[in-house]
Amino acid sequence: MRGNEAPHSAESECAVLGSLLLTGGHCFDKVADLLADSDFYFRSHQVLYRIAGTLVQTGQPADLVTVTARLEALGVLKQAGGREYLEEIVRATPSAANVRKYAEVIVERRMKRQLIDASRRMEELAYEPGDVRQQMDAAQSLVMHLTEGSTVDDEPKSMSEVVRGTLEWIDERHSADSPLTGRSWGFKGLDDKTSGLQDGDLVIVAGRPAMGKSVMAQNLAENVSMGVTSLVDANGAPIIVDGCPVLVFSLEMSNLQLGLRSLSSAGKVDLNLLRSPTRMQNAEDWAKLTVAVERLHNSKLFIDETPGISISKMHAKARRFQRKHGLGLIIVDYLQLMSGSESAARRGRVEELSEITRGLKAMARDLGVPVVALSQLSRKVEERANKRPLMSDLRESGSIEQDADVVIFMYRDDYYNPDSQFRGIAEAIIGKQRMGETGTVGLQFVGSQAHFKDFAGRLPADDSETTASRPPQGSRGGFTFRPND
Repeated sequence: MRGNEAPHSAESECAVLGSLLLTGGHCFDKVADLLADSDFYFRSHQVLYRIAGTLVQTGQPADLVTVTARLEALGVLKQAGGREYLEEIVRATPSAANVRKYAEVIVERRMKRQLIDASRRMEELAYEPGDVRQQMDAAQSLVMHLTEGSTVDDEPKSMSEVVRGTLEWIDERHSADSPLTGRSWGFKGLDDKTSGLQDGDLVIVAGRPAMGKSVMAQNLAENVSMGVTSLVDANGAPIIVDGCPVLVFSLEMSNLQLGLRSLSSAGKVDLNLLRSPTRMQNAEDWAKLTVAVERLHNSKLFIDETPGISISKMHAKARRFQRKHGLGLIIVDYLQLMSGSESAARRGRVEELSEITRGLKAMARDLGVPVVALSQLSRKVEERANKRPLMSDLRESGSIEQDADVVIFMYRDDYYNPDSQFRGIAEAIIGKQRMGETGTVGLQFVGSQAHFKDFAGRLPADDSETTASRPPQGSRGGFTFRPND
């Protein structure tokens, strides 16, 4: 490369084309999944690769004679460099053995050219009039597009390879100390039902306001970041594991609000006292607060309070965070406060939410961590006599039901029924679990201290048509098999 000439490798491009012509196109399959004609820098090489590929895909040989004849027939032989140039490419190629490596160099140079183009476009954006935040979102999208296109899909795996990998996974976890295959919620009932939070899963925690969604998310963040689990040793003592970094995107509450709630939960201090510190006259409360500060100081919990963040910006932030700190869990509070792309927004709010949930699922898979997103349910729930949420309540919230691996509805009967015999009890209703059973888990809700506790008592009998109270379609032996899922 000379001066400001765009990145490319003429040698690698010639080597790939020469390999094709030497083998009559037999090595095409080694590079077809990696290379497109647009990846080549030189126009003549783009024409050659496209013609050779077309011949191979139609069952014809793609050697020097056939490719030259095809170029002549189409009137583009001169555009491809001419007969002598093709002969020179073949003479300069000693072997087709390393054709895949040559192709990888071509792709790398193409990516560098795209990076240059993206940087120029970002510079143009910066000079254009308009809202700088929207311009930054557009710049983030450009970078995300580059990143998403930077890796080559692995070869399809045979069922034998899939089974072998699955058996290795089973064997590894069979010999592990923990019965959980994912990260502990810190609540026994949820861990028993889900076997923990699984890497790559999108978990939706949904409900109406005041049902405890944010408290659940906060408790979960604290538990995972501090290594709190639902497990106990042989003596019944809690097992504490190493905490892992947790990134919380708080679109609803400020850092101060989250800090007060976390101190209340971690120290079991009345939240109202923390909100009005002049009322804290009890030495015991101050001692509890000191313990809470120490516990949270040693946690690996991080908060991002960017309002109205887009999925592309969130994904980029999470990836940078993972590179810097590592990452065990992402929590989003809550997804309806996120913004989608302008094109999706123009198509309506349902389409915008669908784009957001698809993006959250893609982020979970890309980063290899669980993503827990809170979701607000519509007021239609309030219009029913039985206000326990149903899966159908998600229908107007984009593609949440399809994209989520797990859906948990939070419900508190005493909020709607002051005379309820189950005061202080919350229900975590597992309405969907792609790889497990549905059902309801009871939790004790301590609202004054912003936390949940395990509850082993009886839950209210639910005779209404709820997802949790009737067998899921196609279920067998506790596992849910959903047609067309």
